[in-house]
Amino acid sequence: MMTLLAKRAVATGLKTKLVDARKALEDLCVCVMRMRSQMNTQSLRQPQQPANSESGLYLFGLMPAYTNAVLKTPVFRPDGDISIDERAYNAMLLDLLGVTDAIAYFYPRLYSLNPAALPEIPPAGRYVELLKTLNLTHNTLVPEDAFLLQNGQTIYIWIGKNVAPTWLRDLFGPSVDSFDAVVPVSQLPVLETDLSRKVRTLISDIRSEFKSSHDVNICKQGSNSRFYLSLIDDATRNGLEWPNGGLSFADFFHYIQNLCR
Repeated sequence: MMTLLAKRAVATGLKTKLVDARKALEDLCVCVMRMRSQMNTQSLRQPQQPANSESGLYLFGLMPAYTNAVLKTPVFRPDGDISIDERAYNAMLLDLLGVTDAIAYFYPRLYSLNPAALPEIPPAGRYVELLKTLNLTHNTLVPEDAFLLQNGQTIYIWIGKNVAPTWLRDLFGPSVDSFDAVVPVSQLPVLETDLSRKVRTLISDIRSEFKSSHDVNICKQGSNSRFYLSLIDDATRNGLEWPNGGLSFADFFHYIQNLCR
């Protein structure tokens, strides 16, 4: 449903103004949440049934999270950092995306690459399904670790300033033994280390899911990277300049709740 609504909002933005498209998404979110409240009231009058991931109540409850995420995509960000060409490209991309790709585009997945967080590779099945997804906030990113983020279009590997030299050697090779020695690459080297095998298997699973040969983008802590645009659970750096659009997820959820009253 969110994919369809986002595509309709793109059409609205093309015909009117960006602010109108953002307002239309916000109004739809309020409408859905009011409907959810009514459904919840009706369900209390009926025999209790456990909510599951396919129920309308559960899916409607995700609406604020995905609305906030859509509002922070390059299509809808009222941000001077987004060029006209980039906004137009993302509008065209969103119009072409299927549901699976759109979900990842709206709400990227973030994984820890700490060796302790990487389970053993199973003999069968998809490795990516064994990994825990993390909150998309700056607080998740600790300088002693590294993380992988995928948004259906790009794979980022974020590397903290204090990551262990052994971790760097195990992923990039013996010549990379410090943070300063890390250089951009589009593909990881094939090494016979446990870390290399696990990270390459994870990337292979992602490419298989989206049927695309995503390049790897290395993002070092402190760099100016598009990676940070994907941390959508945070308030934006210039959120005060956006009417309601630069809020953290928690603040946006409370904002929508207040509108529903």
